[in-house]
Amino acid sequence: MPLMARFVTLALSACSLPIATLSAQAPFGSTRHLAVPPFLAGYNVCCGDVDGDGDVDLIAGNDHADNQLLLNDGRGLFVDATAGRLTTPAPQGNNPFGNATYAVDLADIDGDGDLDLLLVNDHNLPNRVHVNNGAGVFVDVSSVALPPNGDWSVDQVVADFDGDGDVDWFVQNAGSPRLYLNNGAGVFADVSLTNLPTNVNTLSTWMTGCSAFDLEGDGDLDLLVPVNIGTTVVLVNQGNAVFAPAPVGMLPASTGWAYAADFDRDGLVDVFLTNGTRYHRNLGNLTFAPAVALPAATSFALDFDEDGDVDLLAPRRILENDGTGALTLRQGISGLQFQSDIFCVADFDGDGDRDIASPSWITANLLRQIDTELPPTIGQTYTIDHHCPTDSPLVVLITGVSLASAQIPVAGLGTLRLDPTQAATLPPRFVTGGFAQTSFTVPNSPGLIGLELDYQSLVVDSLRPAVLGNAIRDFVQ
Repeated sequence: MPLMARFVTLALSACSLPIATLSAQAPFGSTRHLAVPPFLAGYNVCCGDVDGDGDVDLIAGNDHADNQLLLNDGRGLFVDATAGRLTTPAPQGNNPFGNATYAVDLADIDGDGDLDLLLVNDHNLPNRVHVNNGAGVFVDVSSVALPPNGDWSVDQVVADFDGDGDVDWFVQNAGSPRLYLNNGAGVFADVSLTNLPTNVNTLSTWMTGCSAFDLEGDGDLDLLVPVNIGTTVVLVNQGNAVFAPAPVGMLPASTGWAYAADFDRDGLVDVFLTNGTRYHRNLGNLTFAPAVALPAATSFALDFDEDGDVDLLAPRRILENDGTGALTLRQGISGLQFQSDIFCVADFDGDGDRDIASPSWITANLLRQIDTELPPTIGQTYTIDHHCPTDSPLVVLITGVSLASAQIPVAGLGTLRLDPTQAATLPPRFVTGGFAQTSFTVPNSPGLIGLELDYQSLVVDSLRPAVLGNAIRDFVQ
């Protein structure tokens, strides 16, 4: 194939050039190869493989606008596939709103192997249950799956609270919360009166950001519920989805977002309070150490560099963990963009590391990433960026280029997204310092315009398992 031979020759020539290496590369960044359509409102977002094609999709909860289903092409490029797949009710009766979705979550509620959708609404609209047909088409079954309700709901936690193997549903309201237990077939029973303590009605002090963690290490999930006024509420699971208030004074007075993670790797879940500015080490038996002030407000915990410990992240901030709980504030992280209280974390581009999605944008984890800032243009220099782990003494990149894409699972490595019948493998590249570039000039030949070029690298890291990285597609301009 002449065109293929021409570009393989160019790529081989480029690979013979010295590789420039740089240190201290940004760990996150935006790229034109990962993108989502605009969210209509973006009050909440969740992620999961809804259509069974092996990549991670998105659902946006949009308050008074229609909710959205955004399908992933496997490379991190999303399209709005809402029409015909996910319906949003129109206004009925005296309520001017048909939708007021504040939180969305995906979970297999009926045990059929696909992800269903649970969502909660404020404005006293009923919460809803949508069952997935296995191909990413959702059917509203709220009338049979959920008792009548009309609370001012602001958040939810979907998890197995009673240990029977199916997912249950805690709904956080501006008023008394509700707990629904699943019968295993996706039908929920309201057990709030018997399973929640009577004194948890904190009215409008309840806010978004509730979560479930095993705070006491007994194998069941407890609830951590932030508030606007007073002290973060901790509900301790007694082992059968019956919750009791935590001991008085277990945690100090705190308002704002709260979350938890095993920060010091001792097997106990630590707690971060007051919008992530204070850290309380878990000492076991529902006792926590006095607060340690953090050098910056943080939003959640993520081992972004895959070194075995969790780091703390917030927009434009990373507190890097050295493995013992000692923190280093990384400066100038402008590429780390997300809405601090509305995001989800998953491997959206299939390169094995976890990226961050927030309303209307995706922040790529650059632990291992192949990228091109501009498409190839005839007569112009074309540059391919290779991002690699900065802490590895050596990373070997085996990059393929193809004229067509594919989707071929490779055991232990990920998914090959290059058509092997139209592909060539380039010589290995040896990278130190975390970053390299390959550049060459595209011939000034109009016959090349429109040619498809797909790239993907096998990343062989001296500190981590080998993995197929993300794949990108460009067209010659």
